[in-house]
Amino acid sequence: MNIFEQPHIRIGVWGLGVTGKSIITYIKKKYPHVTLVACAKQCDEITQKLLLDLNIPFFLQEQLNQFAHEVDYLIPSPGIDVHAFPEVLAQCVQELDLFAQIWRGKTIAVTGSIGKTSTVHLLHRLIESTGKKVFLGGNVGIPLFDLLAEHNTPDTYAILELSSFQLELSSQLKPDVAVITNIFPNHLDRHKTLDAYTAAKYKLFEHLPAHAQALVPFELVEYFRSRDFAQRPLNVFFSQKPTPTELAVLNYKEHEYNQSHKLAGEHDREHACGHTCVLFIEQKNTRICELVDGSSIKIGDYDPSISFPQTWLIGLSVCSLLGLKPQAIDTTHMIPAHRGELVETINEVAYYNDSKSTVMQATIASTEKLLLKHPRVILLLGGMSKGVDRTPFIKTLNNKPVFIICFGKEASALASICKSCSIPHTTADTLQQACIFAYKEAQPHEAVLLSPGGTSFDLFANYQERGHTFVTLIKTIAKQ
Repeated sequence: MNIFEQPHIRIGVWGLGVTGKSIITYIKKKYPHVTLVACAKQCDEITQKLLLDLNIPFFLQEQLNQFAHEVDYLIPSPGIDVHAFPEVLAQCVQELDLFAQIWRGKTIAVTGSIGKTSTVHLLHRLIESTGKKVFLGGNVGIPLFDLLAEHNTPDTYAILELSSFQLELSSQLKPDVAVITNIFPNHLDRHKTLDAYTAAKYKLFEHLPAHAQALVPFELVEYFRSRDFAQRPLNVFFSQKPTPTELAVLNYKEHEYNQSHKLAGEHDREHACGHTCVLFIEQKNTRICELVDGSSIKIGDYDPSISFPQTWLIGLSVCSLLGLKPQAIDTTHMIPAHRGELVETINEVAYYNDSKSTVMQATIASTEKLLLKHPRVILLLGGMSKGVDRTPFIKTLNNKPVFIICFGKEASALASICKSCSIPHTTADTLQQACIFAYKEAQPHEAVLLSPGGTSFDLFANYQERGHTFVTLIKTIAKQ
């Protein structure tokens, strides 16, 4: 029995963004006997009317204790740091756990510091090509409770992109495949330490059912073993052919690795690598070799120039773990919005929107990728650092053909780092000023890249608004 089925139950929805409104709509339709109460920092006129029409009482967050007194359980928005409100923590139930209780289909859950969005979008296209019913949810796509309302059937696949905020208090999600792309310092303004942030991500793997598959990068193998995962099947991926030393960590012998391409059966899998399968991309990124079923899949059958090779590695590996054989897909519109999309070419200068980049690792990867085909990159760097020191990452751009425009609230601090690293740079208060300067600075065949490496909250409500603003500014410049 989920909590909504309890008689005389009172549920508090804490936060009235997309998630909160989705929860309210679902409960009102499926469980009309439930008494609903809402709470948020503020409430716009449209939301006020929705609550009034549904006869749902509303409290401001400053009235939190009174709000909590009126309900049995609280469902907080993932953006709310409930640890800051210990007086109501015991009443909190996670949206993700409620989804897990009710969802009847298959679940593929993806977390990590960077690459989540590109990975889940590619996975969606690959699984869709097999004829399966598949939908995106979590941080992208359809809100979780809209998935429950519209697509909750046993033959449906839900691909969930999950953040550390969604996972840190989760205890009931049991995906069929759990994937972590990587771990880098992020959201330290909330989690405080890298260990706490990593532990929140690991929550995805704590309650996997016996049949579930886990797919992780080699760099996290030791961490997983330290968390009592040694007795579980673990699929490990590399960005290039593993070295003998790395294979030794996985209990592989080099001759076994070179000769054995048959690990589909449980006996073979146990014997060869201690419950571990290896997947890797060859150094030239020309094909994926995956030893789950002994086959080799040529990336060229798809299009490795779209997104990053590791994204293809993860996407095709997940399909293999599920026993699915994807068909060739149309990659024309595959790149998610705000993730390295080409916006416009003006006077032979290409303008790219990578507003989704909220960590420096993503910014560096996007910059280096563009440097492979452009002689110089004008990088728009800004946003909020989330407690992460951006100095080591900016240093990696030293002696590379990059000009940095630092914009937003931390522009001065970023400019000081650029100066200390001897990187050409300037500052701008706003994104508009940054775009105008970039237009004047860029020469034919060069690229202008919005890849801030920080959150958007200094100037914008979210990265989507930041990206849309950039696109509008660039298209306006193009018309002029």
